[in-house]
Amino acid sequence: MRKKILLVLGAVFLAGVLFYLSGSLWSGSFSLPGVEEGKGQSAGTEWGASQNVPEASSAGQEQHTGNDWKESQVSPGVASAEGWTEYNAALEAFESMDIQVTAANVHVELGDQYQLRYSLPPEEEVKRAEIQSGVLYFKTDIPSGRSSVSTGSIDTGEVWITVPAQSRMNHLAFSCVSGDVAVPEFSCSSLSVEVVSGNLEIGCTVDGTAEFQVISGGIRFTGSCQEFESSQTSGDLDFLGSAEKLTASTVSGDVTAEGACGEMQVEAASGDIYVKAADPSVTATGREIVIDGEDIGREKFVREGSGSVLNLMNVSGEISIDTY
Repeated sequence: MRKKILLVLGAVFLAGVLFYLSGSLWSGSFSLPGVEEGKGQSAGTEWGASQNVPEASSAGQEQHTGNDWKESQVSPGVASAEGWTEYNAALEAFESMDIQVTAANVHVELGDQYQLRYSLPPEEEVKRAEIQSGVLYFKTDIPSGRSSVSTGSIDTGEVWITVPAQSRMNHLAFSCVSGDVAVPEFSCSSLSVEVVSGNLEIGCTVDGTAEFQVISGGIRFTGSCQEFESSQTSGDLDFLGSAEKLTASTVSGDVTAEGACGEMQVEAASGDIYVKAADPSVTATGREIVIDGEDIGREKFVREGSGSVLNLMNVSGEISIDTY
């Protein structure tokens, strides 16, 4: 009973921390660890001098110049008649990404060159778009006081980042207030994703840690990593990839882990936990525990095995384990 109380208290504390993160993201004060906005080495590329600006495609569109871009370090997208900002151009090579958007879906795609495309609603402004010291920085914001924000109605934009199929990235960092994040099958050293509201589809191979923080939304992971860490307030986790160690917590949502994992620790305040593993060692604590289809009917179950090590706990929901 004491463990259950501690888990509930921990869940409430986690929700408070994540909602604090939500407020910081909305206010524009949040920045990812190790990234200080506006500071880069002198070797960084000023896009106004090195990139081509797309021409306006129809009457009524405003074309920004390369000089505007160079001075402001903001991408020169084309403003359409409807007020949306459009941009599409090839980039020079980069090795890492730091992407921070307010209301946009972010897609990383594989292609034959480095490229950036985006389509943003009138409310969303590009605050930073540049390559410095091998890092692609892209940041947007919705200024306070915009009518659509105050009424809660925000159009969702789209951001596409293309990298060569055989490329290898260093650190990938994505931060999004409202929108999905999709990363395909390619390699990187580390990965961090923080989303207030949106779903994650992750298929990349991460040498080190893959870290995810989501307030409202699901995570589907089909890639591989050394360590997998996820924290969710509301949303399901589908772990179908592989990791040496997995640590996952959710306040409200189901956790499904059918991938290969050496060590697993899962805590769910409200939601089901399902794990499929080869001859695992198990310590499970919950109201309903099912092993290989058999209802154990006890609050704690311990099993010794030769495979992975599972530590599973939930307060409300079923813990189900299939062994093979």
